[in-house]
Amino acid sequence: MILLDTNILVYAIQSDTPHHDASRQLMERVASGTLLACLFPQILLEFYAVITDARRMEKPATTDEGLELVKRFSTLCPVLQPSPAALNTLFSLAAESGVAGQRVFDVYIAAQMIDAGIQTICTYNIKDFAGYPVTALTPEGILYKRTEPPVVHDKPRRY
Repeated sequence: MILLDTNILVYAIQSDTPHHDASRQLMERVASGTLLACLFPQILLEFYAVITDARRMEKPATTDEGLELVKRFSTLCPVLQPSPAALNTLFSLAAESGVAGQRVFDVYIAAQMIDAGIQTICTYNIKDFAGYPVTALTPEGILYKRTEPPVVHDKPRRY
């Protein structure tokens, strides 16, 4: 089983983003049952925060739309609740890595993964999980067994 990161959910619903196709294909495999995936409540909360934030989205979802999407994803994948032990794992990982600021949220995801016995997270933020005892793969890495993230240009190149 893999954990889906927030950015995969966001890209899966945004057809105008460079990572939409692979994220959507991955979610279709999850929906068909050919790929086992899970979520943490933290992932769903981050997803909701992103898609309803006008500073982050050109067309943010309304409260009702955001909640409906969270419900849809939470019925698609099991949502694993963190145990009290995950917080102790966070303390250890944070102390070892010297993490500070916003990065603590990714460390807590890694801590929850360790506690739940999940080895792999599907994300485009590969570097955020470097140095922790988890494996981070892009959707392409999972779908096509690619180990390098694809090169994506947000703007067309001029020749």
